[in-house]
Amino acid sequence: MKEIDYTRISTYLLCPRKYYWRMVRHLVPPIPNVAAEFGRCIHESLDVWYIEKDYKKAQEKFSSEWNEEMADGKRCEKTAHEMLKVYHDKYLDQPFEVLGVEESFSLLLPNNISYTGRRDKRVKWQGAEWIIDHKTTSMLSATFLQTIKPNTQFDGYVWSARKEGYNCVGVILDALLVAKGIANASWRNNHECVARNVSYRDEEDLKQFEDRVISVSTDIATLENLAESHEEWRQNTDACTKWNSLCPYRKLCLEKDPKVIHTIIGEYNVEPWEPNREKGGD
Repeated sequence: MKEIDYTRISTYLLCPRKYYWRMVRHLVPPIPNVAAEFGRCIHESLDVWYIEKDYKKAQEKFSSEWNEEMADGKRCEKTAHEMLKVYHDKYLDQPFEVLGVEESFSLLLPNNISYTGRRDKRVKWQGAEWIIDHKTTSMLSATFLQTIKPNTQFDGYVWSARKEGYNCVGVILDALLVAKGIANASWRNNHECVARNVSYRDEEDLKQFEDRVISVSTDIATLENLAESHEEWRQNTDACTKWNSLCPYRKLCLEKDPKVIHTIIGEYNVEPWEPNREKGGD
């Protein structure tokens, strides 16, 4: 293994067996995850908004990226357009100076593995440099906003920015609520649809991040070199049902017959993971 990124780390820590199916065998379910795809399209749309400060152009971007055939009860074009308008109305007058959008990075760690990724946005705000990231969620609460720290993904953004010479002090998290009622004005008046939290990172935070990444990436590299079958990748059965949904590789893990496993594998698409391509949502 030559490189590691946040998704590889989080997948491995959630379930090494899931890491094997996705990152080693490159298996992807034929039906995309609706929440992840919706979140990606919102991300792409907000990139446009931060450059243009025009919510209609952001809405057009969403429509060009999103496949409405994927829509479920609350993730649809109408909901997304209203989310972008709400975000525009709340933050249009914020004095952000955009310094960078979707900045890719690849930085060599002491164990000769590169930590790679893509920072959402780097901005200047109140005289300091920050990383700003957006998350869509169907449960916008004070608890959700506290996910800003500790957070390996956000630590990595600040760590990489400082390694590249930017004086980045921390992270701004903007959370956007995904809900059917958001298109209704009276409903919006009684619910918080967009919220923000801010968190600093000091040198000790970033040192701990680097140590964690080195440790986990070394463990993964060792397994990738030595393991000969999926059974050697430990299964975390608590991850088989997560966030009220089934793991997309559950059927593979339940099956014992190698011939049947081979048949099931044929039901998946094969797509090598590209860390600088994908962003997700709730």
